[in-house]
Amino acid sequence: MQSITRSLGLNQEEIVRKQRELEELEQELAENELDLSTARRDLHLFENRYQQAVGCKYAELDRLKASVFEMATRIHPESKDFRSQAEAAREQAEQSAHNWEVHQEEAELELPEPSEELKKMFRDAAKKIHPDLTTDPEERERRHALMARLNQAYELGDVEQVQAILNDWEVINDWDQLTPGKQLSRLLKQIGQVRHRFNQIQAELEQLKSSEMFRLKDFVENSEKQGEDVLADMVSDVEEKIQNLRIRVKNLAIDCSEL
Repeated sequence: MQSITRSLGLNQEEIVRKQRELEELEQELAENELDLSTARRDLHLFENRYQQAVGCKYAELDRLKASVFEMATRIHPESKDFRSQAEAAREQAEQSAHNWEVHQEEAELELPEPSEELKKMFRDAAKKIHPDLTTDPEERERRHALMARLNQAYELGDVEQVQAILNDWEVINDWDQLTPGKQLSRLLKQIGQVRHRFNQIQAELEQLKSSEMFRLKDFVENSEKQGEDVLADMVSDVEEKIQNLRIRVKNLAIDCSEL
């Protein structure tokens, strides 16, 4: 009997230690999720800005290039190279136009900078609803959906929506019905899931920050601190290409009129 009592006591001590460890990890996890969500939001806002300034110019250039290749295809219908280039150019032009239109609509939303109140609410919500804080498959699926709503609300700066998510949150607490052994087993699994999510977040952040658009974002922002306007320079460069292409087509048309 004494050995059983000792075993229960040791289990309880370990449970308390693991509960404290999990609480600390929950706080760290909420901070990491906030960092990831903020990085995604910042990149998304920069993409809107880039498309508004530069994307529309590339859409125009791609449209002109597609027209030139299509003209070449009509003149040389036997050329497979011209035909494939025309198809690729038209596809690129349509994609450029689509990207610009999508980001133009989103840019009009004028998303506010996240307030400290919103960041705190995000952390509080993430600590409660994070899917890696449960071991039940159905509950994890439900929490994944809530986290997706939470990230979207944060990106939009929607404090009311974040509060609604918190208000809608309900959790079935069966902790007291578990034996000490099962309590400890659940805690160990939760801790393992949280640590795994840390690795996922780190990998996602590294992938995000290694993307071409994120590197451009950093370069533009660092240049702006030095008083340089990189996006304006890019616009000028694309506009020059557009003008040169138009001149070459115009000159060709003039040459044809003189034949």
